[in-house]
Amino acid sequence: MRALIPGADGRAGSLYVVEPGDAFLTQDRPSHGGQEIAYVLEGAVELAVADRLITLRAGDCATYAAGLPHRLRRLDGRKAAVLIFVAG
Repeated sequence: MRALIPGADGRAGSLYVVEPGDAFLTQDRPSHGGQEIAYVLEGAVELAVADRLITLRAGDCATYAAGLPHRLRRLDGRKAAVLIFVAG
């Protein structure tokens, strides 16, 4: 994960680019409040939010409560990049 605009006190949100691997992470899962938006820049990914799986391709986006368990993995074995905005 690469921070474009890291979170800081007094800042409305933070912005990251994530390049997920082939498998969901089983540790180091995000745990934070606020709202999150995932926008796929490149490739295809599967987003798991709570007990729901969502397939997203370049140009697709999803939004969800960031306090829910969530994780990403790329599909098709190809590079994927996702822009993540965390508000609040």
